[in-house]
Amino acid sequence: MAMDENKKNNKGQFLDNFAGKTNLPSADQVEKSQEEPVISPDRKKNAPKRMKKKTPLSKLPKWVYAIIAVLLAVVLGLFIWFSVDSSSGIGQWFRSITVGSGQGDGYPTSIVGSSVNRGNFMTLDKNVVTVSDTALTVMNSSANQSINRQHSFNSPVLQATSGKYLIYNLGGNGFKIEGSSNTIYSGNTSNNIIAGDIAGSGRYALVTETQGYPSSLSVYLTDNTVQYKYDFSEYYVTDISLNSDGTRAAVSGITAKDGIVSAVYIFDFSNPEPIAILTYNEVLMEKVEYMDNGTVAAIGDTTTSMINGTTGEKVDYNYQSRQMTDYAIDKNRVALALTPYDNQSSSKLVILDSSASEKCVIESQNKIDAVSLYGDTAAILTDSTITGYSASSGNSFSTAEAGSDARGIALADEATVYVLGVSQVRQARFS
Repeated sequence: MAMDENKKNNKGQFLDNFAGKTNLPSADQVEKSQEEPVISPDRKKNAPKRMKKKTPLSKLPKWVYAIIAVLLAVVLGLFIWFSVDSSSGIGQWFRSITVGSGQGDGYPTSIVGSSVNRGNFMTLDKNVVTVSDTALTVMNSSANQSINRQHSFNSPVLQATSGKYLIYNLGGNGFKIEGSSNTIYSGNTSNNIIAGDIAGSGRYALVTETQGYPSSLSVYLTDNTVQYKYDFSEYYVTDISLNSDGTRAAVSGITAKDGIVSAVYIFDFSNPEPIAILTYNEVLMEKVEYMDNGTVAAIGDTTTSMINGTTGEKVDYNYQSRQMTDYAIDKNRVALALTPYDNQSSSKLVILDSSASEKCVIESQNKIDAVSLYGDTAAILTDSTITGYSASSGNSFSTAEAGSDARGIALADEATVYVLGVSQVRQARFS
């Protein structure tokens, strides 16, 4: 600080001395001129006008930013809507979000058509999806219909993934692939359809009857050309599941040559033959499902088998002296409703992980008619009551009225459950 003052004093003395010998201004005048420049009248007259300072972008009102953000979102939305292929995953996802966000009249709401089979009732992306005897319907939490499309199938079966819905005519030839905004494809097979599934990638598979074999598998690319074919020489197919990208499949089948024998085939479509075939004596395999981690859950009437989708290794869970009345799959878990054959004693809900280990067992004094699983909530339907349990601790936390005609339940999240009645879809919430 002292050095700065000395420099200033020396500078002033030098200028004062030099001013005495010349006509230069004194030090005080120099400092004053530096603070406020002196401009002659002529220079003032000819000097260019000063430009007004522009308002910095950071000082714009917040509402301006809000308008800009909305306009950008609209432009981006329109670009996606018109530019992205309607059959692609992002296109269907975007349309399902935008189209299905309207406000409906709330629940309960009447079924479109005369009846909905229990297997054609589900929740997907927090929406309710049904296929009745006449139509595919997708509704949001307020019962607003984002999709209501007719079909002409006598025995419709629904398979769905996010933004895509495969409906095929069981025992017939027709099938349709519906998207969130349009029908992606309608087709017919040469032979009667037994089973089918659709992957998130848009690839799909159909199993049909065929001459000379019990069943035949055809896997289709998104352009509807056949990618893979396989004929089953021994087993009549009961179900099929594709993995998320449609590059693998699990297929269950049954034969009755020497008693009831079920088989599960594991396919990698880069190989002409199955990579594994697993057999189960005295078991009727009803369902196969690829789970998120690549494990295949094969659910039968007396046994559930967890199969490594790559190696084909399996671990079985036997129901002992109980019969399965319903099941649900969520992420990498399976919930099984098991009831004694005499229906006299208590039922139980068993939640298995992908290694077939019991993660939670929930006892019920009544027969479990239906079950649903979502996150940490397991819901069971007994008579006309829905009870919510923690899927990790097994503790009950809430109940809700289902109605005397309840036939099925489906959780949309951990607190919202939808009920399929004879002629209505209803909504209940756990408190």
